[in-house]
Amino acid sequence: MPIRRNVVCWTAMINGYGKEGDFVQMLSLFLQMLVSVDKVQPNAATMVCLLSACSTLCNYEVGRCLSICILSAGMWRKRRESLMVFLVRIYILGRP
Repeated sequence: MPIRRNVVCWTAMINGYGKEGDFVQMLSLFLQMLVSVDKVQPNAATMVCLLSACSTLCNYEVGRCLSICILSAGMWRKRRESLMVFLVRIYILGRP
């Protein structure tokens, strides 16, 4: 029986790459999650990990795309404070 990864597994791996500072691999893994056979959708915890990386890198464009995903998926209701902190950091520090 093949191993099926759920959102917790994906988020843990994404967060691990973020803790190590490998932000390119982190975003690559996120994209792999979205197109995986298991059709795993990110949750608020996944987005907090990604937004944290974007705010560290001051990457406005990726942060903006992630914020659109957060709003369109209705994740804003969960972990509102954490999401807000990183979105504000991205928009203030990363804006060209």
